[in-house]
Amino acid sequence: SGSTCQPTCDTGYTVSGPSSCSLGVLTAATCEPDPCTASSDPAKDGSDGTFWCINGGTVGGTTTACTCTDCNPGYEDASCQTASACTASSDSAKDGSDGLFYCINGGSAGGTTGTCTCTSCATRYGGKNCHIGPCDMEKSCFDFNVRNGMTTPASCAFLGDEDVTGCRN
Repeated sequence: SGSTCQPTCDTGYTVSGPSSCSLGVLTAATCEPDPCTASSDPAKDGSDGTFWCINGGTVGGTTTACTCTDCNPGYEDASCQTASACTASSDSAKDGSDGLFYCINGGSAGGTTGTCTCTSCATRYGGKNCHIGPCDMEKSCFDFNVRNGMTTPASCAFLGDEDVTGCRN
């Protein structure tokens, strides 16, 4: 009775204090998980309290339950490792590197951060961002694509019967 001992914990844990026994009652120390710390090693999964966050994440949580918060825009999940789905933006400077992609004229943003696309442009529009309209196209290119069952590429996207005489200077 009245004895104590100091247990040790695995890496990533801190002992709560000594274990003691007094009058037949055991007061056992516990190993509490430490706050997680950042690592630059991609193999660090948080099992020892050291965790790798990619894409600007900030390490949080405790040993075996580490997380990343405040990921760079366009990234998510436990280690900020997953590129988010792209979202359309009317800002012509948005290139998809943050998950926002310049996509106008009825276009739908697709893909994931870093590989965004703009598809399903409104009739008469084309180009990478659905930004090229009838006055920017060549009728012969459009007619060729229609005859061959192809979608309209960036350099050709107006209707074959469109009056484009007002487009020329």
